[in-house]
Amino acid sequence: MNKAKKYAVNGAIVGGIFNGLLNIFEQLYTKHPNEDFDWDELILDFGTGVVVGGGIGFTYGTIKDWQMSKIMEDAGDLSDYVEHVSESYEVTDFTLKQKAKQVRRDINEVFSHLLVKYPSLNGSIVKGTSIEGSDIDIVLNFSRYSGTIAEIFEEVNDYFRYEYDDVDLRKVRTQRCSVGLIFNADGEKKRIDIVPVRDTGKGTGDAYLNINDGSIFRKSTTIKKTNVSKQLSSLKFTAKQKELIRRIKILRKEHNLPIKPIHIEFLAKRAFEKVRLSRSADKSLFQILGYIGQNVTTAIIVDPANSNNIISDIIDMNEKEQVRDFCTKMIKEVAKDERNIIDYLSS
Repeated sequence: MNKAKKYAVNGAIVGGIFNGLLNIFEQLYTKHPNEDFDWDELILDFGTGVVVGGGIGFTYGTIKDWQMSKIMEDAGDLSDYVEHVSESYEVTDFTLKQKAKQVRRDINEVFSHLLVKYPSLNGSIVKGTSIEGSDIDIVLNFSRYSGTIAEIFEEVNDYFRYEYDDVDLRKVRTQRCSVGLIFNADGEKKRIDIVPVRDTGKGTGDAYLNINDGSIFRKSTTIKKTNVSKQLSSLKFTAKQKELIRRIKILRKEHNLPIKPIHIEFLAKRAFEKVRLSRSADKSLFQILGYIGQNVTTAIIVDPANSNNIISDIIDMNEKEQVRDFCTKMIKEVAKDERNIIDYLSS
């Protein structure tokens, strides 16, 4: 009766209002001006709309309930269903990995005399928290003698825009701090982000990152310090923790939540430190979602590689509240009826 009751109520409200408004319109604009407004007729039509709309909603809801029960029955239980959806997002994109390998090799051939090390992979693929469809980040660590970071960024951007030769490359985008490459591989769009940084030369791994301001009228001169190694070392997770983060990223993708993956990872890290997780994978997921929902609007997350970079400020308060409300609603709905997980994770 989960969906049946909900849709019956909604159908009754919509049906009653629609029929009532239709009756008012007809009485005001189709009757003779001398005729009095018939309130009994309005009430009758409103009631008819409630009955018809409620009946249609109940029928549709009953069908949905049956479908959801069948899906959960086939899956086994809530844990099995969540695991099934998670498995469907396993990274099996061999083509993209091969393309990234090729791009790293090509970049090194062109810029090796300016790089302090071979182009490296970064992001969720290195941390083990990537899901199917995730981008691959490639970091180019330039020597301090290679010029300013703005000059380096422009040189890398121009190289891919005007010189790089790959029949699969469809588009080059100048992004906030990276050069986005969009390839057509296996008939699908695949993304690789090239992140140029300039080493400080102090042997600490610190480097400067060019930040574009998004303006089409002037070039950015904003510089931010970063340290890829520090970020990676601060975001080390166990196998279970990686899987939980992956599942939250799946929710982010399926519902287009306005929160960055790295923001999720740092919030999840705090949750792992403060919450005693259940042995059950699905219960652990809701524990982490609960922590994120309770703390996303207030938690201040500082980049371990740069104390001036506040990761939690990447999204504004309205976006944080949207994430909070999503987590709260999802936990409440699934607690009411486990079958409601289907509304949040599609099989």
